[in-house]
Amino acid sequence: MGLSTKLSVTANYTKQSKHIHITPYVAWSLSLFGHIARLDDGADAKKILTALPPQDWKRPPGRPQITWMKNSPK
Repeated sequence: MGLSTKLSVTANYTKQSKHIHITPYVAWSLSLFGHIARLDDGADAKKILTALPPQDWKRPPGRPQITWMKNSPK
Protein backbone atom coordinates (compact mmCIF):
# COMPACT_ATOMS: atom_id res chain seq x y z
CA MET A 1 0.00 0.00 0.00
CA GLY A 2 3.02 2.26 0.39
CA LEU A 3 2.11 3.68 3.80
CA SER A 4 4.64 4.07 6.57
CA THR A 5 4.09 2.43 9.93
CA LYS A 6 3.42 5.79 11.57
CA LEU A 7 1.56 8.59 9.86
CA SER A 8 1.53 12.05 11.35
CA VAL A 9 -1.41 14.35 10.73
CA THR A 10 -1.04 17.98 11.76
CA ALA A 11 -4.06 19.95 12.86
CA ASN A 12 -3.98 23.62 13.88
CA TYR A 13 -6.77 24.14 16.40
CA THR A 14 -5.10 27.17 17.94
CA LYS A 15 -1.75 28.83 17.34
CA GLN A 16 -0.12 25.65 18.65
CA SER A 17 0.29 22.65 16.36
CA LYS A 18 -0.95 19.28 17.62
CA HIS A 19 0.16 15.95 16.17
CA ILE A 20 -2.09 12.92 15.99
CA HIS A 21 -0.47 9.56 15.20
CA ILE A 22 -2.68 7.16 13.30
CA THR A 23 -2.09 3.66 11.98
CA PRO A 24 -1.87 2.91 8.25
CA TYR A 25 -5.23 1.09 8.40
CA VAL A 26 -6.94 4.14 9.90
CA ALA A 27 -5.29 6.38 7.28
CA TRP A 28 -6.54 4.09 4.51
CA SER A 29 -10.06 4.02 6.01
CA LEU A 30 -10.17 7.82 6.23
CA SER A 31 -9.00 8.24 2.64
CA LEU A 32 -11.62 5.74 1.45
CA PHE A 33 -14.31 7.56 3.46
CA GLY A 34 -13.27 10.84 1.79
CA HIS A 35 -13.73 9.33 -1.67
CA ILE A 36 -17.15 7.93 -0.78
CA ALA A 37 -18.26 11.16 0.92
CA ARG A 38 -17.63 13.06 -2.32
CA LEU A 39 -19.76 10.71 -4.44
CA ASP A 40 -23.16 11.71 -5.78
CA ASP A 41 -26.03 11.22 -3.34
CA GLY A 42 -27.51 8.51 -5.60
CA ALA A 43 -24.37 6.31 -5.55
CA ASP A 44 -24.88 2.92 -3.90
CA ALA A 45 -21.69 3.20 -1.82
CA LYS A 46 -22.81 6.52 -0.35
CA LYS A 47 -26.31 5.20 0.38
CA ILE A 48 -24.81 2.26 2.28
CA LEU A 49 -22.39 4.47 4.22
CA THR A 50 -25.07 6.94 5.29
CA ALA A 51 -27.92 4.48 5.86
CA LEU A 52 -29.56 4.22 9.26
CA PRO A 53 -31.19 1.08 10.64
CA PRO A 54 -35.00 1.03 10.93
CA GLN A 55 -36.42 2.73 14.04
CA ASP A 56 -37.75 -0.52 15.50
CA TRP A 57 -34.53 -2.53 14.98
CA LYS A 58 -32.81 -3.95 18.06
CA ARG A 59 -29.63 -5.96 18.22
CA PRO A 60 -30.32 -9.59 19.16
CA PRO A 61 -29.40 -10.50 22.75
CA GLY A 62 -26.08 -12.17 23.43
CA ARG A 63 -22.51 -11.55 22.43
CA PRO A 64 -21.75 -10.91 18.73
CA GLN A 65 -19.97 -13.87 17.13
CA ILE A 66 -17.40 -11.78 15.24
CA THR A 67 -16.37 -8.15 15.41
CA TRP A 68 -15.15 -5.86 12.66
CA MET A 69 -11.73 -5.69 14.37
CA LYS A 70 -11.28 -9.48 14.12
CA ASN A 71 -12.47 -9.35 10.51
CA SER A 72 -10.27 -6.38 9.42
CA PRO A 73 -6.97 -6.85 7.58
CA LYS A 74 -3.84 -6.76 9.73
